[in-house]
Amino acid sequence: MATASWAELMAPHSTEVQALAEGLRQVVRGLLPEATEIVRLGWQSASYRSGPMARDEFLAIMPKRDHVNLHLPDGVELSDPHGLLEGSGKRVRHVKICAMDDLQREGLSDLIRQARALRDSSGPSEAT
Repeated sequence: MATASWAELMAPHSTEVQALAEGLRQVVRGLLPEATEIVRLGWQSASYRSGPMARDEFLAIMPKRDHVNLHLPDGVELSDPHGLLEGSGKRVRHVKICAMDDLQREGLSDLIRQARALRDSSGPSEAT
């Protein structure tokens, strides 16, 4: 699937959703500046990787109609003492960001760091 730009991902969304997504993007980049960002219009997401392979993806920013989801593919494995995680699937969880204040919620930064650490602990990947 072809990659795209952040601007292309944001274009169809309201200014409010764009601001929430950009705020979350800055939080992620501030915590994990070495992570690689990959924007996919087909998935309507910007995903973050710790290595070259798809299995290295540890979170994604997914803009929705009136909020933004912090998508955590292995969210079921994360410690969430502040109750931020939502979802009931086998593995995936998300944190819903509905207002700029949500970016300051206690535990959000920790979930982002945990998601990266969990992916890193699953072993190094090799490009094939």
